[in-house]
Amino acid sequence: MTNTTNPPNQETGRERKLDCYSGLYSARAEVLEPTDVEELSGIFAAARTAGRRITLRAGAHSFDGQALGDDLVVSMLRMSAIEILPDERKMRVGPGATWGAILARLQPLGLVPAVTVTTEHATAGGTLSGDCLSRFSPSYGKEGEWIESFDLLTTEGDLLTCTPPAKDSDPSAWSMEERAFCGVIGGLGYLGAVMSIVYCLLPTKASDGKIGVRTIVRKFETFADLAADLVPTTRRTHLEDSDPDDPEKLDAIWSALGPRGKGTPTLLFFTSTYTASSKRRRMALHRPKLLLRVLVEWLMRVSFISKFIWHFVFRFVFRDGEEYIDDIEGFAFFMDGNSRSKHAGRRLGFSMRNVQQSFVIPSDPVVEGGWDRAKDDLVEWLDFAHDYLQKRNLTPTLNDVLYLPEDLPFLLSASADKAGFVVSYAFETSNRRTLQRAEAAFSDLADVLWEKFQGRVYLVKNVFAKQETLAKMYGEHAVEFVRLKQQLDPKALLRNDFLERTFGELL
Repeated sequence: MTNTTNPPNQETGRERKLDCYSGLYSARAEVLEPTDVEELSGIFAAARTAGRRITLRAGAHSFDGQALGDDLVVSMLRMSAIEILPDERKMRVGPGATWGAILARLQPLGLVPAVTVTTEHATAGGTLSGDCLSRFSPSYGKEGEWIESFDLLTTEGDLLTCTPPAKDSDPSAWSMEERAFCGVIGGLGYLGAVMSIVYCLLPTKASDGKIGVRTIVRKFETFADLAADLVPTTRRTHLEDSDPDDPEKLDAIWSALGPRGKGTPTLLFFTSTYTASSKRRRMALHRPKLLLRVLVEWLMRVSFISKFIWHFVFRFVFRDGEEYIDDIEGFAFFMDGNSRSKHAGRRLGFSMRNVQQSFVIPSDPVVEGGWDRAKDDLVEWLDFAHDYLQKRNLTPTLNDVLYLPEDLPFLLSASADKAGFVVSYAFETSNRRTLQRAEAAFSDLADVLWEKFQGRVYLVKNVFAKQETLAKMYGEHAVEFVRLKQQLDPKALLRNDFLERTFGELL
């Protein structure tokens, strides 16, 4: 803020250089750190008077420009209160509360969030704004389904308590609070500032305060073989009511696909359940503080070494049917090993860039063909994208598949009105030419995704797609999002470089 427009109880912000997790984008901005509703309301009022634009930011783990701005950036990290309501199996947290701190409070009580993202440093406000997913999503959906309510501060200074609309209710009859609930969750901080969130929680039978996760590994050589096991397993989980206390019911379904040699895939499929067992046999992937992880993460950034490591892991590290039992924090926050390697590399002067994009291939169990059609579509996409990338000499460092049930009607959710398999491709490299070729390939694949499958690109990772393609993918949902923006933020005080770049004139 300028010296003449300081908000109440808030000093002028300090200019900082801000980055995103992928290292592809950065910005310089004046950063403010309010501690409560009153301070943030004052910042909004002063910014309106001064004609400034604000971007909301928290844990700084966005892959793209979702939390970058070049004017005012408001960090929500100081609003980090955590209140556990164990008798109600709920919690109320501030937007700056990290998931690492949240899980540390919940675990001794035998409680867990239904959807726990892959880094302990992500914040509740940040993951709400992305309606984030995790390996628990095939069983429990995305994060937004477990939010009972949240308080939203609009840029006009109104404080709204937002709750979900009744199931199958008429959207034209929704209140502003119900409309805001469906826009803000997954809205990437573009509609207002979330001040507190009430989540519903899951109970487990952990008796010693240490929650375990049991994982079984399966190995496959072809996409068709993988799908032949993955899709029926997903169907079973989709049809049954998931229960963390029932060891026969799956709590997480996930896979890793790694090409090697001349494009021959190596495929690992994992199914996981919560366990009360005190025994442990930890998977190296689920030991993010293991020093060896830093070295391996660095080596995986070199394409030919990555192929060799995948071959070694497939042949010698995992055996078909092998069982692991991990602590919940290691299982949930496995990507912190990648984060540590990035931080270490950057301290040594390396750029440590990466790009990662996710594509949702629709899968509607109730349409003609049902799960068989879903299996065929998934294999068709995997084969096509694999060949497409190989022909362009692009080998992903990591490729995975995850099932998403149909989401609640969140406007910018990639699975808002359709279930689907989300397929992600990651390139861990600082080679600019490789990154540029990967970005161009992602844009082309986005066109195929829409034209062939009527699918959507997931907006929480990197997004390289034509604006007109994204407008088709999100259609009336994006139009309604713009209408909601005009009502909640009429002076367009909040900005989001990512949304404005990807959706263009629509916003």
